[in-house]
This record gives sequence, structure tokens and C-alpha cells, in this order.
Amino acid sequence: MLIEQSLKKRVNQLARVFDAIVNFTFWVAAVLILFLALIVGYEVVMRHVFNAPTFWVLQTAGYCLAFITFFSVTKILQEDGHTRMTVVLDVLPVHLVDSINRITALLAAIVCAAMAWRTGLSTYEGYQWGLVIWEGYKIPQYYVWWVMPFGFGSLTIQFVRMFFGYKPQRPIDSVES
Repeated sequence: MLIEQSLKKRVNQLARVFDAIVNFTFWVAAVLILFLALIVGYEVVMRHVFNAPTFWVLQTAGYCLAFITFFSVTKILQEDGHTRMTVVLDVLPVHLVDSINRITALLAAIVCAAMAWRTGLSTYEGYQWGLVIWEGYKIPQYYVWWVMPFGFGSLTIQFVRMFFGYKPQRPIDSVES
């Protein structure tokens, strides 16, 4: 019993650390959205007012979009914020819906784990081989690509938590329809 309590305490501590990381990356994504808006606005002004387009905004905006996606997706999953079709689930008994959700979470965890592995391997290979992305400026590929295994890894953890009974934390201001 004592070992079980100690294990449960450790799991709860790890869950809190994981949630803190997810919350932090979500806020980083929010700041990146603001940054993205500012640099696109800067590009518009430079291109149309001063006839001096930049060489870096398009590439940087693309990187921002990747980071925004992979930094925010786990928080959105935690809060059950994804759009979904629930026509079938709405008419099924609650216990069956719970079983379907668990099976879906397990399958999604497997897919995300495979994607984390594959993107992590590609990122590492890019690092080993010294691959560089050259569009408007040179940047080592792994500077950008590391966010993919991070995002898929975070999703894997969250889907495993959902498989074991984690219930989405809906925001306080969410409205049931």
C-alpha cells in the first residue's frame, strides 16, 4: 500500500510538471502569434509603402506556424478544444462512448509515438549530417525540426493519460451547446 501511494504521488508530480510544460509552450505559441502578426504587418509596410520587401519574413513566418502548431496542440487536446463530429457519439450510451474514447486515445497515442520517433530520428539525422535550410537565410534544420518530435511526444503523453482516464479540463468560459 505504501509503495502504491508513493507511486501515485510521483505520477501526480510528473503530471504537474507535464501540465506546466504544456501551459508554458501554449503561452509561447500565443506570443508567437503576436510576433507573426507583427512581422507580417512589417512586411506589408516595407513592400507596399517603401517598395523594399524583406528576405526573411516569409521563412520566419513558416517557422512560427510550425512552432505555434506543435506548442499549442497538446493544450488544446487537454481542454477538449478540437472540433469533432459527434453525431454518432451523442446517441450512444455513456459507457460505450467512454470505451470508444479510450480506444481512440490508445490508437492516437500509438500513432503520435510513431511520429515522435520518426520526426525525432529525422531531426537527429539532420543534426548529424549538418543539414541547413536555405530559403531567405541559412538556419540549421534541427533548429526548426526539433519542435515536431516535441509536439508529437507531448501528444503521446496526453493521449496515454486520456486512455487511463484523464478527463479534459474545459475552460471556465466554455459554453455547452
